[in-house]
Amino acid sequence: MVSIAPTPDTQISRATMSVADFIAATGLSRGTVYDGIRRGEIPSVRVGRRILIPHVAFQRWLESCFTQPNDEAA
Repeated sequence: MVSIAPTPDTQISRATMSVADFIAATGLSRGTVYDGIRRGEIPSVRVGRRILIPHVAFQRWLESCFTQPNDEAA
């Protein structure tokens, strides 16, 4: 069986990210991410035992973090 590694111009973008990908992208701790998922603050879907975060939901979540009023500033 021959395996061909994808080149950057043919690489397929995934529609979801794993919790580990989310942690790497945000710099949040593992516990904080799982707490946010459990509370429904971080949008996710469960597929079997895996928890996946859709990229579209991640972008909306990230934007909402920067558009919500900061209660501490008042």
